[in-house]
Amino acid sequence: MRSSVVERCPDKTEVPGSIPGAPISTNMQKITSITIVFFTGKPACGKNTQAKLLSKKLDFEVITTSEEIKNFINSFKKKYLKIGKIRINIQKQKKIMEKGKLASYRLVSYIILNVLKKKIKEKKNIIFAGSPRSLFEAKTYLNFLKNFQNVKILFFYLKISDKTAIKRALGRKEKRPDDNLKSVKLRLKVFKKEIKPMLDWLKKRKLLIEINGEKSQNEVHKDVLKYIQNEKI
Repeated sequence: MRSSVVERCPDKTEVPGSIPGAPISTNMQKITSITIVFFTGKPACGKNTQAKLLSKKLDFEVITTSEEIKNFINSFKKKYLKIGKIRINIQKQKKIMEKGKLASYRLVSYIILNVLKKKIKEKKNIIFAGSPRSLFEAKTYLNFLKNFQNVKILFFYLKISDKTAIKRALGRKEKRPDDNLKSVKLRLKVFKKEIKPMLDWLKKRKLLIEINGEKSQNEVHKDVLKYIQNEKI
């Protein structure tokens, strides 16, 4: 598996159109070579941990998707966010997230696309912990990033079993508000419904880097670094 994703981006016929109002360019833009890393997987698979370890090693900036969404929602003053002809009730999205469910993929795509635009403008290498979360998001980000030359993109999937996800989530020292058995099981159902189809799609196109997340933190980190070093990043 390689990471030259910009060249491998699917045809326009299978990539969703840009979200209205999102920062999409129609011309290929030349920028200084940068790398964008995505970590995704089941609850408690180690996304945040591996993002921080890789950031420390490579001096990349870490973007935690859940924090970006929370910050956006908490700072948004109006009731609705208008994206083209679509209106999203922000307070309703907040309640959805509090139940352990995923926020609207259109809202998340809108937020992350704007983060991508900003970081590319700043010419920063970045790591996303917890993105993408749906097939729509993955296609949208690729559709946006193919407008730039010299962008290397890596999708890491930290694979663990449901049993491991539950054990880790319930045993964490720094627990999330939704780290209880009922919520974790719900998040695993969401994973199978929303995230698994995206992983299958990326894997089919040889864009997915699957890492055994059952190993220790250091062993997983070493496996990630091996791939990074092979890509000469």
